[in-house]
Amino acid sequence: MRNRFHSICPYFAMFPDSFASGWIERLTRPGETVLDPFCGRGTTALSAALAGRNSISCDVNDVAYCLTQAKTNSPAIKSVKARLSALQQEFEASDWRPQTRQSSEFFHHAFSPSTLGQLLFLRATLSWRTSRVDNMIAALALGSLHGESQVSPNYFSNQMPRTISTKPGYSVRFWVSRQLKAPKRDVFAILRGRAAYRYESPLPTGRSLVLHADMRTLPRHLSNWPEPVRCVITSPPYLDVTSFEEDQWLRLWFLGGPPHPTRGRISRDDSI
Repeated sequence: MRNRFHSICPYFAMFPDSFASGWIERLTRPGETVLDPFCGRGTTALSAALAGRNSISCDVNDVAYCLTQAKTNSPAIKSVKARLSALQQEFEASDWRPQTRQSSEFFHHAFSPSTLGQLLFLRATLSWRTSRVDNMIAALALGSLHGESQVSPNYFSNQMPRTISTKPGYSVRFWVSRQLKAPKRDVFAILRGRAAYRYESPLPTGRSLVLHADMRTLPRHLSNWPEPVRCVITSPPYLDVTSFEEDQWLRLWFLGGPPHPTRGRISRDDSI
């Protein structure tokens, strides 16, 4: 069975894990190191870890860092369940109604009021950069943040693509013209279900270093890495084809970014 951590979150321009695992088996031995300098959703890193290899991953994109870290440095399922229970007990819907009402037109159409309140709470509360448990919960939330909600009950949003976040103006026009309403979703219940589903697969065993950095700074970060890199498996940026800041703007918002698409905020050459 394909490891379920691979598909935590759909991602634009991803290559199949069979491609990564095939070359890892062919070019490296267990215990050796694989590098992905543009790690995206972490396919290479997870494939390496599942094969008993070590991996180094790098990306400037918050979404890429969050997903790769969750897949390769996963906390125990009991810790995730306990944290979700604690978060749900802490959440008070009435505390988040003012922020829900003050949100832009896009958010009013994208999520039901109760769902948006839960998302705003998690956005403000999760320490995804410093806590492995919160990082996993954030990664699971990114995977359910938007998608084909008319087909699957595991997406929080009104009808949207799974892989990219459509622009606010286009989204609102699409929903209004088709009279589509955001479904009422219980974020905590869906996250529990998604965690249980993902953790049916075994956790990776290889050592994984995930760097939230521009790959041009790799030599500085890797000065103390104990062994050489045996192979590089990556999908390099698609220059002038797509921009992760625009295409992943809603996921970037959930991780603390602005509530609208941006370009050049994270990197001046921010193609995927």
